[in-house]
Amino acid sequence: MTLFNNYKVEYYDGADWLEIPYLVELNATVGRRQITDSWSSSTASFTFRYPTGFASPYTDLQVDVPIRFFTPSNTTNAGWTGFIRDVTASWGKPYAGGVGEADTLTVQAEGALARWGRIIGDGFVPSTNTANGQLTEIVNHYGLSWNGNLTSEPVKAVGTTSSILDWFQKFLNTTQGRPLDGMAISGDPEAQPNVWVISNATNLFTTVNFSDVANNATNDIYDVLNFDSLADNYVTQVIVTSPDYADQTAQVGTEPYRSFTVDTYANSAAQAADIASYILATSQGQVIAPSEVSAISSGQNDGRIDTMNVPNAFYIFARLPTFFTKITFRGVTYVARIEGATISANPEQTRVTYYLSPQEANPWLILDSATNGVLDTNKLALYSY
Repeated sequence: MTLFNNYKVEYYDGADWLEIPYLVELNATVGRRQITDSWSSSTASFTFRYPTGFASPYTDLQVDVPIRFFTPSNTTNAGWTGFIRDVTASWGKPYAGGVGEADTLTVQAEGALARWGRIIGDGFVPSTNTANGQLTEIVNHYGLSWNGNLTSEPVKAVGTTSSILDWFQKFLNTTQGRPLDGMAISGDPEAQPNVWVISNATNLFTTVNFSDVANNATNDIYDVLNFDSLADNYVTQVIVTSPDYADQTAQVGTEPYRSFTVDTYANSAAQAADIASYILATSQGQVIAPSEVSAISSGQNDGRIDTMNVPNAFYIFARLPTFFTKITFRGVTYVARIEGATISANPEQTRVTYYLSPQEANPWLILDSATNGVLDTNKLALYSY
């Protein structure tokens, strides 16, 4: 079966959300591919048949206009919300007799983080050293917003002199938070695009998992599964920089090291050393584990490959990078963290690809968890939700 006919794209005209009809192709990407990648803005693109052509163009589709799409498995809450980045119209003249014009309209869109990247800091220095308070001060100063579950862990207050996105990346390196920029503002009736920051220790599991044989209410069947030795994420030395302290290094083995440098706003040398030890614990082993899994809509027993969750406000495509999932392969079940995902939908089929990090690369202790209670790999007292 194809789920494509149930996708819906809407834009905001300043008063209401209006549907753009005749959708023929949808693509979107959220998150990142691997744990050593920096975080960047999510993206989306939409292509429509344009039967009215240039005689009646969509004049409301301008840069920075909010746009969103709904997936078949959650028609109440938008699967992704962002801003229009570019709009192109293409005139097509078919040569077959009796066939109408073949004009198409393509809309390129980006998540809310892209807006942060275009704001250059004016040197504003937060008055607090707590993560949640500092982020709130920054976004209020620059007319932005955020939501999420960051706590009051310490972060060095540093002036924002480059782009806010550059500042935000170092802030995330310090807190090890996970950003989501395709989710709407909570409680906003206009559902404007927003940035969410989720603690890296948030313990959420998809309610639908992946299997190579089962195709039922709790398993979707995949057709592509890639294993990786984590060569791109394998390091034996982590160097953490911070504004007021000497570089802190954590390493294993002997030279020559595979080094990885992380820039942070650590509030103390001890915090920088903790960050170095934590990142090294995620990357010092070459574990053969699933790195990518992909599924298509054809033949599925349900319509949830785009969320892998029961449909409610938080189980949407944009929030996938906060979830763990399970993949069964030839009788063995692997636990993995979803780092990012791409979706590609057209009239023939929908395909969703999930980029994964293994359980071994997420070394915190979460009590009362059979899959994440991993001892002797990191300090205790990290956050659990």
